[in-house]
Amino acid sequence: MLIKGTLKYLSLLVIVLTVIGCTEEESVTQSISWNDYSIGVAFNKLKYDKINQMTLVYGEVSFTPIMDSGVVVNLPCLVLRLGEAKSEKVYVNSVAHILTDGFEISSESDSVRLYWKFLGDHTTHQLKEIKVEIKQGCIVVS
Repeated sequence: MLIKGTLKYLSLLVIVLTVIGCTEEESVTQSISWNDYSIGVAFNKLKYDKINQMTLVYGEVSFTPIMDSGVVVNLPCLVLRLGEAKSEKVYVNSVAHILTDGFEISSESDSVRLYWKFLGDHTTHQLKEIKVEIKQGCIVVS
């Protein structure tokens, strides 16, 4: 009797883990040219926050070639479109709150992990549907 119960539990666990594993999307990367730079944006997660009624898109932005010190990126100018919706705000994915205006890029760190906030539930979309737009004044060389 104990063996049958254990087998049922293990079978259920395998099914649940398989379903969870199958629902994850692979990372999607886009590359944008901006003057002498290439900006790569890799999206790896789309998540709906039911409590705050917002969709979060997680990703990483990289800048090529590696920029010298004195290059500042205004991260809010990297706007995402998901269907008809436009991202409301961008945040640095960090434990501490980091300002996104005037974010300095150094030669040691030419990428930054971010997440974008959309109002409402946009989880019917897939990561490959995201479009990146760059506003003027994105990169400032001092």
